Amino acid sequence: MPDSSPRPPIGRELRKEIARYVQFYNQERPHQSLNEAKPDQFYAHTIEKIAS
Repeated sequence: MPDSSPRPPIGRELRKEIARYVQFYNQERPHQSLNEAKPDQFYAHTIEKIAS
């Protein structure tokens, strides 16, 4: 009987999935340690404060 479970991603597919998760982590997921801000928002705001 063949195994019907999904196979884990490999090679190029794995890199795409990792990149997708990193994008989600930095641009979509709020972080408790940043007062529920997303890292991209938090660091962009920090750079704006430093530049001004």
